[in-house]
Amino acid sequence: MLHQLVAGGGSFSGNERHCCFLNTRSTRFANISAISGLDHKDDGRGIAITDWDLDGDQDLWIVNRSGPQVRFLRNDVPTENQFLAVHLEGQTCNRDAIGARVEVILNEQSRVNDRKQSMETSKATVTDSKLIKTLHAGDGYISQSSKWLHFGLGQADSIDHVMVHWPGGKPEIFTGFKTSKRYRLVQGTGHPEPWVPLRRELHLRPSTLTQSTPDSQGRHAVSTRIPVPTLHYLTFDGTSRPILTPEGKPTLINLWASWCASCRDELTKWTDDAGRLRHSDLDILALTVDGLALGDTSGSAEAKQLLDGLEFPFRAGASQPELMEKLEILQQFYFSYQRPFAVPLSLLIDEQGRLSVIYHGTVDVDTLLADVARMKASHPDTGLDSKLFEGRWATRANYSLGELARRFSHKFPDEEIHYLRLAIRGDEAKTDEPKTSPRLLRKINKRLPFQRYRLGKLLMKEGHPDQAFEECQAGLARFPENLALITLSIESLIWQGQYDRAIDSYRKALRLQPALERQTPLARLLEKSARRDKALVYLSEQTTLEPTNPEPFFRLGFLQAQIGMTDAAIHSLKSVLTLDPANREAGLGMAILLEKAGNIHGAAEQYNHLAWQLATHEEAP
Repeated sequence: MLHQLVAGGGSFSGNERHCCFLNTRSTRFANISAISGLDHKDDGRGIAITDWDLDGDQDLWIVNRSGPQVRFLRNDVPTENQFLAVHLEGQTCNRDAIGARVEVILNEQSRVNDRKQSMETSKATVTDSKLIKTLHAGDGYISQSSKWLHFGLGQADSIDHVMVHWPGGKPEIFTGFKTSKRYRLVQGTGHPEPWVPLRRELHLRPSTLTQSTPDSQGRHAVSTRIPVPTLHYLTFDGTSRPILTPEGKPTLINLWASWCASCRDELTKWTDDAGRLRHSDLDILALTVDGLALGDTSGSAEAKQLLDGLEFPFRAGASQPELMEKLEILQQFYFSYQRPFAVPLSLLIDEQGRLSVIYHGTVDVDTLLADVARMKASHPDTGLDSKLFEGRWATRANYSLGELARRFSHKFPDEEIHYLRLAIRGDEAKTDEPKTSPRLLRKINKRLPFQRYRLGKLLMKEGHPDQAFEECQAGLARFPENLALITLSIESLIWQGQYDRAIDSYRKALRLQPALERQTPLARLLEKSARRDKALVYLSEQTTLEPTNPEPFFRLGFLQAQIGMTDAAIHSLKSVLTLDPANREAGLGMAILLEKAGNIHGAAEQYNHLAWQLATHEEAP
């Protein structure tokens, strides 16, 4: 849900200000967010607490998801309170002493003075004078504060002792502390070492955050090229034609409108520089969207008139709702943030029909020519110059074609089939590469049979059981024991009417995967194809082949009952009860059938038998 909100342009944090609450030494906290200066509208994530300027109070470093990504907040609140800061060093435990618990015990007189001061400034109850802190490795969300343990002492003027509970060791007492000082505590010494910071001058100056002006222009070179779906447009005479030509040229699809001034300027520049564009072998197709928007009363006639006036030298026509929907799905697949559709919008397609660059807003001729040259020269996996910063890719971008296929599933099943086949082909190619890591190989082998099964089910749904069978067989060649593929292949044979072949395949599969009989009985598959006669023949054969197994008799009896063969069903269920007298489901079915056949005495006897079984949880005598 949150991902959908961000993808739709919503704020990740909802523009919520940071909050700061003051402990009033009572059951309530005071909200001092505004007066403290901490109530920024940043999208905050981590916070680290440290005495950065070494003035005895705690300062804050805050990391944000949005800009500024790092913010330093220096604590300049005036105070006369005392403090103690200690840094631990383990000897027999871990060197950083992570997990140590430190207790600071104040002198009795200091406790009295501090208590009096507290009572004068607040009517709240004074807490214990023992101050306790534990040293953690990470004390907040993706953040680690300083390993210096900072204790606020209030008005206390002397410290009795400090007890350190070292991790995995015995407690150790340190004495000889002065207030408002920093000490290094080394395990096993018992004496604090005063710590003197290096002399340094801080020259921290606040910076001004500058925000870039929103711009409707945008060039987005995709990192991984994906074949575009099957796209058709309408010529101005109403003929439907494919967008990509058999010649395999680079193609620029431009969506524009006659009422758009930027669109007209862009088309004019392309017309004036048609020679250079043609020399690059770039095929431009300008498609008007006039009349497609809600309330747009313009039509393709105005667009054609405008192009004729420009003497536009490239292909042109009108877009269709189906084309717009497919391009929108493709665009949403690449971008997490979904900006509203606006013209002009252009898509650069390479010679192999794969999307290379998306242009939001106008694009000049020099940029187009440079992108076409890079597109022809670059390796398809380099992602052109899609990186936002200088450097090189650490890993390849990995777009899930299976996920893209799912996005087309609701309205365009043919495209879903197309992308699923591409996904399977790509995964199988990776399994054959010697450089594929074992981790990736396990991941691919886990999803490949599911993708084959998903494709087969989709082909069955679209009325292509023969193709579904081929997909299942291709999957079983790699994963011969996959139960889902076995079942679907048999089901596809049944839907093709190849019942004998389906039964033969089922029996072969049983030897390989015995669980098939329990999870997916062939009779049920035959019934799904409305061929109950074949199911009856198969189950009858099963009872002959396995005369001591009650399961085929049970399924045969219930199938006979469903199609009105009451006497035959009673006979089959009697066989079940002979082989398995405790089978209550068969007994209930027998009672119902006897009652339906008018044998009231036999039905009553069977009901009584069932009642005895339920009462005694054992067979009747």
